[in-house]
Amino acid sequence: MARQNAFREMFSFEGRIRRLDWWLISIGVGVLSGLVSPIAQIALGEATVPGTLGISPLTAISITMQIAFTWPLLAAAVKRSHDRGQSGTLPVINLMLVWLPIVLAIVAPGLFKTPPLMWMLTGLFVINALISVWLLITLGFLDGTPGANQYGPSPKGSARGDYQAPRND
Repeated sequence: MARQNAFREMFSFEGRIRRLDWWLISIGVGVLSGLVSPIAQIALGEATVPGTLGISPLTAISITMQIAFTWPLLAAAVKRSHDRGQSGTLPVINLMLVWLPIVLAIVAPGLFKTPPLMWMLTGLFVINALISVWLLITLGFLDGTPGANQYGPSPKGSARGDYQAPRND
């Protein structure tokens, strides 16, 4: 059943969503992201543009698209956390642990070449992997809080099927 404001809901951090909605958004954004990269590679190649920190146009487009795709994924994860009665802080921490090494590698390319910093990066990767597995289990497989909670009504609706998605009007 399609909702009229589904596009707007995909970018909102308010309310709750069901596991199915979370899976559909996650898989849909993943597939779209996977399609953009090869198309950009065919169109642009791997040439480096002078004055761009050694970043090729393909890499620049890839980073830009990943930032754009991150918003709906984060919004879905936060709303799914809300459905479980949680604040949504863990998906934000996960996102920060994903993007921190990427930003540092772009800003300071030689930063992670020293052994202590490589160990720090490895530690961040392990911590983020554990958080990611936890989020996959809790958001993707565990049921939400039955009935209404502090984040809104249950996305499964009531027995009468009269659930209305939160509106941003």
